[in-house]
Amino acid sequence: MSTFFYKYFMTHFPIKMKPNIDLSLDNSIVEYDNVITKDMADSIIQFALNDDSFHRRGSKNAVTKASFTTCLLYDLTHPAYDVLDKVWKIFTDEHGYSLDFIEYYEIKEYRTGDSFGMHMDSHGSTNLNPDRKLNLIVQLSESEDYEGGDLYIKMHHATRNIGSAIFFPPHYLHAVTEITSGTRYCIIGHGWGVLNRK
Repeated sequence: MSTFFYKYFMTHFPIKMKPNIDLSLDNSIVEYDNVITKDMADSIIQFALNDDSFHRRGSKNAVTKASFTTCLLYDLTHPAYDVLDKVWKIFTDEHGYSLDFIEYYEIKEYRTGDSFGMHMDSHGSTNLNPDRKLNLIVQLSESEDYEGGDLYIKMHHATRNIGSAIFFPPHYLHAVTEITSGTRYCIIGHGWGVLNRK
């Protein structure tokens, strides 16, 4: 290709091949063990099971397969809020994140046959800043209570230890594989902040 041709057609931006999807792990995926006790996990599950708003949810679009039962932990006096607030503080201090607020926690139940295909959790609104900036998922079930139902973030297979917590950016692809037997419970939080500020 002649220099004249390149200069004539490439005056502002170079043309390149698109980058490969980065599935490597980094320090943005962080797990903590024993964040909540089994008793607290059981109390969160009981809250959901006794709540009238606990409902089935399917796919929101034709691209991502999803099926699970869900409700919000709208009781801000539940001790989980105090415990998890401390965990958010530890993580954001250690990793330099600045958050503006955290959504109400969502409790999810995955029954046999349920799953959540690869997806991202960014809010997606073009007129919002802040947006979802950080995810927290806490395992509420014993690993032996179910088969399948594994959480993957990029290529990372999350721990199944009850009471464990995992933080990761919501724009990272993640999924829950199909439950083949039993029931899996987890609680999810989304931290919001200005996206161009870590």
